[in-house]
Amino acid sequence: MSFKLKKSDGISLIEINFDVTTGNISELKQLVNEILVKENPLLVFKFLPGATFLCSAGIGLIATIYKEITKKNGKMAMCGMSMDINEIFERVRLNHLIKSFKEEEDAVKYVKS
Repeated sequence: MSFKLKKSDGISLIEINFDVTTGNISELKQLVNEILVKENPLLVFKFLPGATFLCSAGIGLIATIYKEITKKNGKMAMCGMSMDINEIFERVRLNHLIKSFKEEEDAVKYVKS
């Protein structure tokens, strides 16, 4: 089980196809650190059907990533979130900071703009 990183046209896309828990959060952090070394980082998190849960450490990490990306004049978006993960985003109000889309193409368009 690992996070899958795809790079295309200056955009980094991380696919997540399993629950994000304290057991795998360090792998995600390491992957994102590679992206954050760039100026103007563009990042999309794509949640696939196997991802239905995001632990509190994952929520904190995503908020921190968003903060770091915006400090570097980059952009970040989410796509494909399950109803459960979307509900978590709404409850902690991350949906007011980070744009989310149903489709990958829309998220990619947003970070490119």
